[in-house]
Amino acid sequence: SWPFREPVEQLVVARPEWLREYREKVERPMDLGSVAAGLAAGRYTTPAAVVGDLLLTFDNAISYNPEEDKVHGLAVHMRGLVFRYCARSAVLGAALRSVLGGH
Repeated sequence: SWPFREPVEQLVVARPEWLREYREKVERPMDLGSVAAGLAAGRYTTPAAVVGDLLLTFDNAISYNPEEDKVHGLAVHMRGLVFRYCARSAVLGAALRSVLGGH
């Protein structure tokens, strides 16, 4: 999960041209650290909001990075984990269905 733990801005400090390109391609950046901080601060009001931001984290990486990139593959794997964990819970399963129905 290392590529997803912090905002992209913190990961590409040495390469500002990458950040410009990322911002052009990714409308709403998200990372696991921001999700964790939002949970800790009580900013999420529904399970669907949490699941949506988790999927957004990985969907952004999948859409930005080419298929042959390691980060793309990791994002596909992590997205699959979200689906598997949500399938184990009635509440999270309903949240996932809600998020997917909204796309």
